[in-house]
Amino acid sequence: MMAWTPNWTRLTSAAELALDRTLTCGQSFTWTRLPSGIWYNTLRLPGHAVPVLLRTHNDEVQFRSFGSPRSQAQFQQPVPKTPLPPTQYLVAPSRDPAAVVAPSHDPVYLLLHDYFQLSYSLPALYLDWSTRDPSHFAHVSPLVPGIRLLRQPPVETLFAFICSANNNIARITGMVQALAMRYGECVYPGGLLDIGGEEQALPPMYVFPSMDRLVQSADEIEGVLRGLGFGYRAKYIAATVKTLGGLGGEAWLVGLRGKGYAEVRDALVQLQGVGRKVADCVALMSLDQPGAIPVDTHVWQIATRDYKFKPSTKSKSLTPTTYDEVVKLFQTLFGPEAGWAHSVRSIACFFIITRCAAFSLTREHRSCSRPTWRATLATRNPNPRLPQLRQDPQPLPISQVNPRLFQNQRPHQRRHQRENARPQQQRRRQFG
Repeated sequence: MMAWTPNWTRLTSAAELALDRTLTCGQSFTWTRLPSGIWYNTLRLPGHAVPVLLRTHNDEVQFRSFGSPRSQAQFQQPVPKTPLPPTQYLVAPSRDPAAVVAPSHDPVYLLLHDYFQLSYSLPALYLDWSTRDPSHFAHVSPLVPGIRLLRQPPVETLFAFICSANNNIARITGMVQALAMRYGECVYPGGLLDIGGEEQALPPMYVFPSMDRLVQSADEIEGVLRGLGFGYRAKYIAATVKTLGGLGGEAWLVGLRGKGYAEVRDALVQLQGVGRKVADCVALMSLDQPGAIPVDTHVWQIATRDYKFKPSTKSKSLTPTTYDEVVKLFQTLFGPEAGWAHSVRSIACFFIITRCAAFSLTREHRSCSRPTWRATLATRNPNPRLPQLRQDPQPLPISQVNPRLFQNQRPHQRRHQRENARPQQQRRRQFG
C-alpha cells in the first residue's frame, strides 16, 4: 500500500497556472491526465524520483505526492535550482478547507515551484506583453490565460525535442514514454489508488532515464529504439548520447544555464539531430533562455501577416538570415521574456483556429487580427468541449458568424455552404 502525503496541498492560484493549457501545449510530453481531471507525472528530487499528482480545485492548483515509506524517509531539503528570497516560497492561505499550505521546506513544493517558474507573476507578464502589443497580444491573450513556461530537466527536454522532428504531440509523447519504460526506473507499479475518496486506476509510472543510464546503453540504444518505432530519430539519439557522454553528460547541459543565448544555441547545434529550432526549444524550456524563439514556417507566417514583417532577402524559404530577423522582431517587441510571450501568442492562434473550425469559417477569417471574428468567438461556442467565454441566450444568425461566407462563390458552392451551415446553427442553439 502506497503511503500518501496527508492532504492535497495548495501550489498556486488557478489564475497563475492553467494546467490543461500549460501541460498540453507541446512543452512537456510526460504528463498524463486522468478522466477525473487529475494530472500525474514522475519528477526527480535529488537522488530520488517521486510521483506527483496535480489538480485544479476551488480556483487553485493543488498537488499531492506519494511513494513507499522508505522513499519518503529519503526526502531531504533540496537546494532550489533558482535561489529565491525565502518570502517567495510562502503560499497564500488556501480557500479549500481540505487543503493545507505547503511549508517553505517541502521538497516537492520547491520542485514544482521551480518547475512552473512560480516566482513570475503571470498576470503582470500578460499585462506587460499586452501593453507592448495592443493590436494583437492584448486581443488574443484573454482566450488562453494561465499559460506558464516550464523549466524542465535539460536531458528530458533535449531528447523529447529530438523526437519532435516531423512529428506530432501524440507520437512524441509515445516515444518519450517508450524511452522512460525501456531505460528509466519504475517508481510505481500501478494499481488502484484512493484519490479524494474515490478509487482510480493508475498505470505503472516511470521516470525519464538519467544521462548516465543512457550512456551505459549507448552501444545498443539505436537498434532498440528502431525496434520501438523511432525511425531515423534513433540514430540521432544514439549519436547525441555518445557526444554528451564525452562532453560531461548532464552536468554539461545544466552548466549551459549560466551562459548567454548565443553560446547556448551554438553549443546545442553541435549535437546530431539538433537544428536551430530544436536548440531554441531546449534553450527556452529548460536552459533559462526565456528570450529564445523557435521559428518555423507558422511563426514566419504570423510575423508576415500580423506584424508586416519583410525579410531582407527575397528567398521564399526560411533561411538562417530570415530566422534571425524574425527572432529579433519578437525580441524587440516583447522584451526579455519574448519566447514566453510568443509561445502564448502561438497557442492563442491555434486555439482560435480550432474555434474557427467549429464555426466552419473559411481560411480567410482565421487571421489572428480580424475584429470581425474576434467578437463572434467571444459570444458563441458550439462545441461543448471547448471553454465557454460568455453566455448569450440569443441564437446567433449564421450571417453574423461569418458575414462573407457566401460571397465570391458560385451558386452550387453557396447551396453546399448553406446545407452544411444548418447543422452548425442547430448545435449553436442546442449548446447556447
